[in-house]
Amino acid sequence: LAACIQHIDKRKGRAKVKMHFLGQERVIDLGINVLTHIS
Repeated sequence: LAACIQHIDKRKGRAKVKMHFLGQERVIDLGINVLTHIS
Protein backbone atom coordinates (compact mmCIF):
# COMPACT_ATOMS: atom_id res chain seq x y z
CA LEU A 1 0.00 0.00 0.00
CA ALA A 2 1.56 3.27 -1.18
CA ALA A 3 0.03 6.69 -1.87
CA CYS A 4 0.95 9.96 -3.56
CA ILE A 5 -0.91 13.30 -3.25
CA GLN A 6 -1.75 14.59 -6.73
CA HIS A 7 -3.73 17.76 -5.97
CA ILE A 8 -5.00 19.73 -2.96
CA ASP A 9 -7.99 22.08 -3.18
CA LYS A 10 -7.84 24.14 0.02
CA ARG A 11 -11.08 26.03 -0.76
CA LYS A 12 -13.16 22.84 -1.04
CA GLY A 13 -11.13 20.90 1.55
CA ARG A 14 -10.37 18.03 -0.84
CA ALA A 15 -7.25 16.12 -1.86
CA LYS A 16 -6.81 13.76 -4.81
CA VAL A 17 -4.59 10.86 -3.81
CA LYS A 18 -3.16 8.18 -6.12
CA MET A 19 -2.97 4.82 -4.35
CA HIS A 20 -1.42 1.49 -5.31
CA PHE A 21 -3.68 -1.12 -3.72
CA LEU A 22 -3.81 -4.85 -4.48
CA GLY A 23 -1.83 -4.40 -7.69
CA GLN A 24 -4.09 -1.64 -9.06
CA GLU A 25 -3.59 2.12 -9.22
CA ARG A 26 -6.58 4.21 -8.12
CA VAL A 27 -7.23 7.93 -7.64
CA ILE A 28 -9.48 8.76 -4.70
CA ASP A 29 -10.88 12.02 -3.27
CA LEU A 30 -10.38 12.63 0.43
CA GLY A 31 -11.85 15.34 2.65
CA ILE A 32 -9.10 17.26 4.48
CA ASN A 33 -8.61 20.03 7.03
CA VAL A 34 -5.56 22.24 6.41
CA LEU A 35 -4.21 23.19 9.84
CA THR A 36 -1.06 25.12 8.90
CA HIS A 37 0.40 26.52 5.70
CA ILE A 38 3.95 25.40 4.90
CA SER A 39 5.80 27.54 2.39
